Amino acid sequence: MRTSRDQATVDDKPLLRIGNDRVRLYGVGLFLIGLAQLRAVASEGRFWDWADFQIAGLTVGTRALLDPVARIAWGTAHNVTTTAFAYMPGYAWLLYAPARLPMAWGFVANALAMFGVCFSAAPVAARIYGVDRRFALLAILGWAPTTAAILTGQNSPIGLLLWLLATYALLSGRDAAAGLFAGLLLYKPTYAIPLGLLLLFRRNWTAIGVAALCGIGWYAISAGAAGNDWLWPTMYLRSMSDYVGPDFAYNAPKAVSLPGLLMRVGFESRAAFAIGMALLILVAWRTRTRAIVEAMSVMAIVGVATSPHAWPYDAVLVVPAILMVVRSVSEPWRTRLVVAAYAIAPTWLLSHAIGVDLLAVPVLVGAAMMGLTVFSSRAHSP
Repeated sequence: MRTSRDQATVDDKPLLRIGNDRVRLYGVGLFLIGLAQLRAVASEGRFWDWADFQIAGLTVGTRALLDPVARIAWGTAHNVTTTAFAYMPGYAWLLYAPARLPMAWGFVANALAMFGVCFSAAPVAARIYGVDRRFALLAILGWAPTTAAILTGQNSPIGLLLWLLATYALLSGRDAAAGLFAGLLLYKPTYAIPLGLLLLFRRNWTAIGVAALCGIGWYAISAGAAGNDWLWPTMYLRSMSDYVGPDFAYNAPKAVSLPGLLMRVGFESRAAFAIGMALLILVAWRTRTRAIVEAMSVMAIVGVATSPHAWPYDAVLVVPAILMVVRSVSEPWRTRLVVAAYAIAPTWLLSHAIGVDLLAVPVLVGAAMMGLTVFSSRAHSP
């Protein structure tokens, strides 16, 4: 496994058995398949999750951002349906300006911003995993969850970029920078928890300290976002408790994590979440002594697989694990695994029609394979 700086030297030979020309052809093709969602935007005027983000941007700085009663009153006054804001409240400040654009233009602005984030993530991934930048970009844009995020008004590419930046910072020995990126990742707590656990178990106190300071910063700006409510965590948890049930009831066919699938077969939500958290903690503990790139790649996919709230767009964070397979698994299994994952991923578009999201297969099988590798092989030096 390559984790040293000479990883950045890129071979000219194809990384997959299918050859570079087919990698480019299939990557572009998969990206275009992902753009099929544009039909709903163009023909039906549906802007998916961006509608909720726009409402968050319009209500940031008021109690209506988190308080269910105030939010319902705001929605009634503006004749719109509102839902709970599941992100760090302070993140809504970034939505203040685009939320004041017409909804279509705000949606386009978010989509363009996420494209830009993907292009920014590619060179970072290339340095970490020793692949060509163009290959890294195709790996990101050809991965169906990426287009799922971009074209449903979501922001998970930001999570991928921050995860990669934290990885590169740790690889470069810049622990304070890694802590900063980990702290920024708190914009969506379910993305930050796996990284926080890994840093804690590795006893990377510098990174933990900086991330904690970021957490304090998030708390302060979130208080302002919630209408100067310094007890906003109470209201946030209350809002989430009212949100999880209806959200899961509608999106259940799109679940890609183990807790989500467990709830579909009858597990009580708290039990399912506890199982996911236990597995996450166990893997984080085991990976604490692994090489940085391996540990971060494992935690990225296991974090999605054990998340209490993971839909197709969250699987953008599986990309580090895919690139790890590209650089560490021998042929013919390298190509078989990567091609299978990319072939299955677009079927998330059919999840409501068939009643299940097949994207869960590469997410859960990939997490299990990487987790078992960590448990069955000897540790590498950090």
